[in-house]
Amino acid sequence: MKKPIILDDVLPEKIYEEMSRVMISEEGPNFPWWWHHGHTSNPDAEIKDSTSVDDKTRDNLMLCHLFYRPREEPAPFFGLVGQVIPEIEKKLEKKTIDVFRVKGNLTLPSTLPPDTYNIPHRDQEKGWVSILYYINDADGDTIFFDDNKEIYATVSPKANRAAIFDSNIYHCTMNNQTSDRRMVINYILRWW
Repeated sequence: MKKPIILDDVLPEKIYEEMSRVMISEEGPNFPWWWHHGHTSNPDAEIKDSTSVDDKTRDNLMLCHLFYRPREEPAPFFGLVGQVIPEIEKKLEKKTIDVFRVKGNLTLPSTLPPDTYNIPHRDQEKGWVSILYYINDADGDTIFFDDNKEIYATVSPKANRAAIFDSNIYHCTMNNQTSDRRMVINYILRWW
């Protein structure tokens, strides 16, 4: 399995500070988050898929913010978080030709056992690329599974870091235990 590409200091400091101020600050503008039942788009389908669930799977609720989906008006904050894409394009010498979705995820501290994780899932089928952009330092690593359901890579959430990988790779998050929040933006796109 191909390990995720890790990029640190993705955004210039000034842009990163503005993004984190808007998304993390308890002062205005009030950034909206909405309750979501778990870490996958369709947990019932994933639960039925025996390849993605084992005795350490303990899905936890999270809060989400949908920034972009095709054929819908982008959310007001899309211009702010959309700046990650061209910065990564420059660093990897890629060009985005299609965007499937851009979504923010926020998890709060979990009381679940620390060695458990959310439902392993794929973001999209072959041909798509996923980018996880971490807004803040936190516990709750992202873990990646090979075809035998074995963990082969982990990425720790670090502010202004991105993990880039094929969207059809099973992955999930460990539940954060000590961080008051774990914030990530998930981009799913196609490159040429």
